[in-house]
Amino acid sequence: KDVSTSKVNALCCIFIHMPSCTKTIPYTEGFYKIDTMGNVYSFSSTTPNGHKLSPNLGTKGYPRVSMRFKGKYRSMDIHQLMARTFIQEDYVEQGLVCLHEDDVKTNVCLSNLSVGTYSKNNKDAYATGANPGNGFKK
Repeated sequence: KDVSTSKVNALCCIFIHMPSCTKTIPYTEGFYKIDTMGNVYSFSSTTPNGHKLSPNLGTKGYPRVSMRFKGKYRSMDIHQLMARTFIQEDYVEQGLVCLHEDDVKTNVCLSNLSVGTYSKNNKDAYATGANPGNGFKK
């Protein structure tokens, strides 16, 4: 029977190096962790020592990873996973959005993220020119 490289590595105590600031992502049944830089790690019976997921850019320009979330496999934006894990787990259910302080969609570092209202996000995007077509009249 074939044995995966990750199982051999785990049996030999060769584990992936993860930063100490890594936390389990909510709603993933403990199979995924994320660090404050936005690196996502997956753990399973076939990869018991974990492996780092490779993100891709979604259609809106945000880095995403494919993972099991709330019981279903789906593609998830990393900045949203960061907000749920490190800032406020139920921010979406509270009607809030994840904000990028520097308006750079690919900057998913925790220090660049916060949660706020849709209104604040739209006003900030207009003020910085990130979304000039979404202005507010004074």
